[in-house]
Amino acid sequence: MPFIDLTHRRFGRLTALAIQRGGRRSYWTCQCDCGNTKVVSISKLTSGNTKSCGCLRSELVTAKNMKHGQKRHPLYSVWRSMKNRCYNPEFNQFKDYGGRGIKVCPEWLDDPAAFIAWGEANGYRKGLDIDRENNGWDYSPQNCRFVSRKTSNRNRRNCRYIDTPAGRMMIAEAVEVSGLSRSLIYYRIGKGWPTDRLFEPATYGNKEKPL
Repeated sequence: MPFIDLTHRRFGRLTALAIQRGGRRSYWTCQCDCGNTKVVSISKLTSGNTKSCGCLRSELVTAKNMKHGQKRHPLYSVWRSMKNRCYNPEFNQFKDYGGRGIKVCPEWLDDPAAFIAWGEANGYRKGLDIDRENNGWDYSPQNCRFVSRKTSNRNRRNCRYIDTPAGRMMIAEAVEVSGLSRSLIYYRIGKGWPTDRLFEPATYGNKEKPL
C-alpha cells in the first residue's frame, strides 16, 4: 500500500503527528484535543474507529451516568411535572398553565441539571413544592420559590381558573366579581350548574338546584 502522509490531519479529536512503522502495520502518534498522546494504527484512525485518546468514551459514560442520576433526583420529577403543565395538552392541569400561555424559561426548558442546581441552591428540601410568586408569569429563577405542600395547595386553589359568565378567571376573581362566597361557587360547580347561571344571586331560603 502506498504511503499516505497524514501529518496534521484530524480524525475526531486526534491530530496525526508522526508515523511509526512496525512490521506490516503502520501506526501514527497522535495528539488528542485533551492534551494526551496516543499511538493508533492507521486502519483504526482512517476508519473512524478511534476518535480520541479515550477521553470521549469516558465523557459519554459520565454524561450517561449523570443523566440517570438526574432521573433519580427528587427535583427531576418536579421539573418533569412543570414541563407537563406547560406543554402537554393531555396533562390534567394544562389548561391552567400552558393553556394560558405559561411557559418554562429557556434556562430550564431542556436542562434538568440546571433546574436541579438552582433548586439545591435555593432552599429545596424534601416535602417542598415549586411555586410561582406571580401566577401570571412563567416558570423562571426570578419568579419561582419553594414552599410547603400545604401552602402550594392553597395557592393553587386560590389561583384555580373556572369558566364563568364573564369569561375564564381565577376563583378569587370570580368571588370578587360575583359577590358570592367561594364555597357557594364551588358548590354550584360541583352540582353541575351551567356557566351562564353560575353568578346568579344566592337564594338561601331554598336549596339551590341545577337545571
